[in-house]
Amino acid sequence: MAEFEKISIDFSVDRDLSIEKEWKAFIKEHKKEVPLPEGLTDDLIDIYFDKVYDYMQSYLYCKNCPGKNSCKKEEPRTSASLSIYCGVVEENIAPCKEMVNDYLFQRQYEIADFPEYYLEASLRNIDKSTPRAEALRRTLQSRDWAYIQGAARSGKSYLAAAITNEFALKSEGPIYFLDSKDRIREIASAKRFDQEDLIREYSQCNVLVFDNFGSEYVNDYIRDSIVIPILEFRATHDLITIFTSQYSIEEVVHHYETRSEAGRDNAKRLRTILKDNCYREIVLSTLKGLY
Repeated sequence: MAEFEKISIDFSVDRDLSIEKEWKAFIKEHKKEVPLPEGLTDDLIDIYFDKVYDYMQSYLYCKNCPGKNSCKKEEPRTSASLSIYCGVVEENIAPCKEMVNDYLFQRQYEIADFPEYYLEASLRNIDKSTPRAEALRRTLQSRDWAYIQGAARSGKSYLAAAITNEFALKSEGPIYFLDSKDRIREIASAKRFDQEDLIREYSQCNVLVFDNFGSEYVNDYIRDSIVIPILEFRATHDLITIFTSQYSIEEVVHHYETRSEAGRDNAKRLRTILKDNCYREIVLSTLKGLY
């Protein structure tokens, strides 16, 4: 039988001594700033200096988080800790807190009929001296309804999103931000049981926005079987409701009037609901811009 030649294999990897020295110096310099596990001896650091270095770099970067939009990391994760098991050092990874918070924030919106950048809308720069600020404060704190009226492209939808974002940050969802024209048409054309489900959802959610209210197709059925039932339920249960519209409340009520006596009476019911629950009409055309 032929004898096989014995082969010697060296599994070691050449270590770049200059980088090793640099990284170990970094570890020594920042040891007091980063939580390290008990038992992480100098000997273990000598063996696992690359893992310790990567962990410390990642931890310090995330500690001074630049924000999710400026993050230079390739993956949305952070180094949570180091652990030692049977003499082996391992890095423990956790999801990025900013990304988790962003996910939880966006989950508050069941429906968001607005451009994605509206999720960045904020009230932090609002002029606190305007009547609008008082109306917004009451919506956020006293749960009064808000009615935001203004011409096209006056920023009323963006302002409504800034309000609902405040509720989303406090995890006060579910939030339904509805384009009135499309969503009311969707209810009206749905099958009976689907229609009942939609009306129930919109009636019972914690925060509801009717964006572009008054732009929807109007008839007695939509007024009496969809709009009024939703609003009456929300008024009775003190649920936050926000409207944006090109029209004043009186103009919307006139829009919903029909020639029949019953139609006029139910339009008055709509006026009563809106007037009794909206603290103030926020008219953007008479106020300075939000930003």
